[in-house]
Amino acid sequence: MRVLLTVNPEPLNSYDILCFWDLLTRSKNRALLLDYDGTLAPFRVERDKAVPYFGVRKILEKIIATGGCRGVVISGRSVEDLLPLLGLQIPPEIWGAHGKERFCADGAYKILPIEAKTEADLWIKPPEELLQFLSEWARACNIRRL
Repeated sequence: MRVLLTVNPEPLNSYDILCFWDLLTRSKNRALLLDYDGTLAPFRVERDKAVPYFGVRKILEKIIATGGCRGVVISGRSVEDLLPLLGLQIPPEIWGAHGKERFCADGAYKILPIEAKTEADLWIKPPEELLQFLSEWARACNIRRL
């Protein structure tokens, strides 16, 4: 199964925005996926000094603590590098090393094995767990499947 993310070329009107928020608040499966570098934290030449922007930690901790939304940080960085930079008391789920590593909200850590032979296949056919997550996210965002 492939998931196609489409962008509506027409600008959203107030009705579309109200519908979106209505669907979001009624959804049982909500997720907020955030990239680290350039989104949560500024790009820095000294990569080990790229801490989150002011206020980001507090907001992330609040999102995680409420439990109403699955907070996921996605990065090309390793999980080992991200955890101290994030500096959160309750760490979020993290997909690190371009999707090779997964740190679960319950503290479980997984490395997805990648062999040179099958690396391309992983991009074409993502791991079932990630596909299920993206499928739930697509339904919540009303994204069309092919």
